[in-house]
Amino acid sequence: MRSIPSLLFAALFIMMSPAYGSEQVTVEKVKTGILPTGELYGLYQVQCADQSQGSIVSLRGRSQWCTNQNDELQCFRKMKQASHLACTHQRLLANNDLEPGSQPDTLTR
Repeated sequence: MRSIPSLLFAALFIMMSPAYGSEQVTVEKVKTGILPTGELYGLYQVQCADQSQGSIVSLRGRSQWCTNQNDELQCFRKMKQASHLACTHQRLLANNDLEPGSQPDTLTR
């Protein structure tokens, strides 16, 4: 009888999981290298559901996935989380580019 409540809990958890789980993104390895610390890294290109592109990097033997968010490195344990953030950031950049008056002012002397 214990398995029924745990199955219901698991089903509820899956149904209430974040919406980014349903977005289709593809990830393709672009480059591998060695950091100055001697640590290996992998650079990946993320193709987002809206056809924009982002970048993520794997560190520590692919146990840490990071992306740049507002000039800060945001890292996660799962690739899916980092790719979702990379795609969200790209959507925000695209929305800012489309808004009227979002172009930077030019300096005149």
